[in-house]
Amino acid sequence: MPRSFLTYREFVGDRGANSPLLVILHGRGADDEQFVPLYDSLTPSYDACMVRAPVPVVPPTGYRSKAAERSWYQGEDIHRPEPVSFGNALWQLEQLLRDVRDRIGVERPVVLAGCDQGAVLCLTMAAIARDWLAGVVAIDGGIPAIDGWTLPEGEADALPLLLVYDSNPREADERVAESTVEEFRRRNSDVEIARVDGLLEKPLETTPIVSAWLEKIKG
Repeated sequence: MPRSFLTYREFVGDRGANSPLLVILHGRGADDEQFVPLYDSLTPSYDACMVRAPVPVVPPTGYRSKAAERSWYQGEDIHRPEPVSFGNALWQLEQLLRDVRDRIGVERPVVLAGCDQGAVLCLTMAAIARDWLAGVVAIDGGIPAIDGWTLPEGEADALPLLLVYDSNPREADERVAESTVEEFRRRNSDVEIARVDGLLEKPLETTPIVSAWLEKIKG
């Protein structure tokens, strides 16, 4: 019986079962279709699970129809999540990763990828469940700041991280990016940073960056 209540869509790539499986988390105000255009443009392609956040966005943000807009946790600032909903999202994601590993086998590498709120969750899981992951892609997100809580200590032990940020970020976003890079380098992660002009308006600009990075870290 599955541990997680999260739903996802599966995609079959041309890399085969020995390549990493991508587990992809969309951003706030989106749904599990957000990454389909980027996934379709990856060359070569990989098997993937595109996960749908459990919580409807209220009020809707205008990304898609009201029914399609989803959120992983509450909080106006994605880097300052409301603790209870953030903890629930982490727990659900951990259970999903357990389910995935049970299904595909613990030997197959898993790469966790996300943007916005999804990126925040991916980076937090990089600290919590490093041994389950072969790499993490975080687009426009950083480590969270929660009063009375910090990332669990421990090394990320050369875990490959691809951090993608806008070339002209807001000052607050740049501070988050700098602290995220500093923290994961302190944990001995293999951090790669990429910058994209108009990142959120041109998400497909990240495709060659992600494709090249996946080719470097593939098992």
